[in-house]
Amino acid sequence: DNMFLDNTANLNVRDGFRISYTTGNTWQGNVANNNTEQGFYVYNSEGNRLSSNTANNNDYGIYLEGADSNTLISNTVDNNNAYGITLDNSNSNTLTANTASGNSQGIFLFTSTDNKLNGNSANSNYFGIALDSCSENSLDGNTASNCQFGIYLYLSSNDNTLTGNTANNNNDKGLVLSSSSNNTLNGNTANSNFNEGIYLNNVNDFKLNGNSANGNGFIGIFLTSSCSNVNLAFNQCHDNANVDVRDDGSNNTWVYNDYTTSSGV
Repeated sequence: DNMFLDNTANLNVRDGFRISYTTGNTWQGNVANNNTEQGFYVYNSEGNRLSSNTANNNDYGIYLEGADSNTLISNTVDNNNAYGITLDNSNSNTLTANTASGNSQGIFLFTSTDNKLNGNSANSNYFGIALDSCSENSLDGNTASNCQFGIYLYLSSNDNTLTGNTANNNNDKGLVLSSSSNNTLNGNTANSNFNEGIYLNNVNDFKLNGNSANGNGFIGIFLTSSCSNVNLAFNQCHDNANVDVRDDGSNNTWVYNDYTTSSGV
C-alpha cells in the first residue's frame, strides 16, 4: 500500500490527481485546485482512503467512476463548476464528514448502490445531495441547507434510507423524492424552506416516521396525486404558510402525526 501525503496538483489541463486501477492506497492532505476537469479522479479502483484533501475550483472536485469500497473522510470540495463529490456507478463506498459547498451539486450519486453518507455538509449548492437511479444507500446525519433543493432522490432511486438529515432554508424544497419506491425517511428535519419541506411525487411504498417540516413557505409535507401506499407516522408539521400537510394521492396512511392544518388527509 502506498501513501500520498501533502502533494499539490493545481492548474492542470485535465485532472489534478488520477487514481486508476489501484487498491489500498491512502491520499491525505493533498491539494488539487483550478484543474480543467477533476481535482481527484478515482477510476476502477477499490479500497482506497482519501482524507483531508482539498479540491476546489475544478470542473469536478472528487469523481469516483466504477470505484468500489473506498473511504472519503473530511475532504473539502468547494466552488467546483459541476459536482463536489460524484459517485458514478460506484458501490459500497463510505463518505464521512466531507464538506461540499458552492458547487452545482454538492454530492451526486448516479447508478450507485450500498453507499453510506454520514455527517457530510452539502450547503449552498444548487442541489445539496442528489441520487439519480441509486438503490440501497444510507444517508445519516447529513446537512443540505441554503441550496435550491436540499436532498433530492429521483428516477428509480429505490430502497434507500434517510435518517437524521437536515434540509433547512432552501430556496425551493427541502427533501424531494420523485419516481421512486420503498424508501424510508426517519427523523429528518426540513424546516423554513421557500416552498415544501418534504415533497413526494410519483412514489409508492414509502415510510415517513418522526420527520419535522415546520415553518415552510408553502406546505410542510406534500404528497402529489401520483403517490400511493405511503405510511406516515409521528411526523411534526406546524406553521407552514399554506397547509401543514397535503395528500392528493391514494391509499396513504396517516397515524399519530402532529399538525394543525391539512388538505386531503
